[in-house]
Amino acid sequence: MQIVVNVPDALPQSFIQREVKQFEEKLRKQAEDEVAGSFSHYANPYIPDSVIAECIFVLLKVYKIPKSDICEKLAKICAYTGIIESNREILLLSLTLFSKHNVDIVDAIVHATAQCQNWEKISFDHDMKKFT
Repeated sequence: MQIVVNVPDALPQSFIQREVKQFEEKLRKQAEDEVAGSFSHYANPYIPDSVIAECIFVLLKVYKIPKSDICEKLAKICAYTGIIESNREILLLSLTLFSKHNVDIVDAIVHATAQCQNWEKISFDHDMKKFT
């Protein structure tokens, strides 16, 4: 006699969900460790604003990840010890502004840069009014 088991029906749904969650957490931890480790090899890594803008564009448009999740994760990366301090401040403020206001990341970067450098902004972009 042959016995056939349909695995999805044989395993309780909660067990499957728990295993998937544990696997996702393990992958997340490995990715975080790898990113942190990659920065530890450099004295003062610099993350250009354009890299953050490109990451946001790809994660929003291609992968459809919510803006709040993207900003939270990128802020954690920008907060790593060793990131050049002046750039870190601009990037973190840019991500905060981008997450709180309905503006493009480039507008948030321009505003954050001007604010951190105590520069005056001259712009015809109506989105810049959202920051005041």
